[in-house]
This record gives sequence, C-alpha cells and structure tokens, in this order.
Amino acid sequence: MLSNLYAAFTSSQAFALTVKPEKGEQKQRYLNNSNFPNVEFVGEYPIGRVRYARAKDDPFSVEVSLEAFSPFIPLNAKDSGIRELFFDLNFRTHRTNP
Repeated sequence: MLSNLYAAFTSSQAFALTVKPEKGEQKQRYLNNSNFPNVEFVGEYPIGRVRYARAKDDPFSVEVSLEAFSPFIPLNAKDSGIRELFFDLNFRTHRTNP
C-alpha cells in the first residue's frame, strides 16, 4: 500500500511524482516521455488532456492523467483572456501485492 503520494511543480518547469511505499524506498519520476514512455495527448480547445502510462514491465506502479485548461467563457473575451491555467491531476496505482 502506498502511504505517501505527492505531485509537485518543480523549478525545472515540470511536474514530479514522488511515491513512498510503507516498506521500501521513495521513488520519484518526472511527468515526461523519458520517465513514462507511453504519453498520449488530446487537445480540444480549451482543454488539453495528457495520459502518462508506464511500460508494462515497469515496477513503478503509478499512472497519471492530467487535464489542463484555461478559462473560456463564450462571448466574454475579457474573462476568457485571464492569464491562468488550471491543472487536474489523477493518479492510478497498479499493485498486485498488498
């Protein structure tokens, strides 16, 4: 069982995922195609979706999906132009042992 799961935005302009099992050592992965070889992107304005899937033989037991969007209000250019970006991160574990 995972006792600690953290996602943080790092100063290197990337999200990092840290997993610390109850027994075992802490592991960290950046959300990029080097650490997650199966990255899928679907862009449908104003929302972008990214899925970070692990390789089948990867012992890192977490997959991540990210939904990013900026405000969009039809017929309201002022509020739709707000310089903000929202991230919704979802985590899924694939554990076979308790």
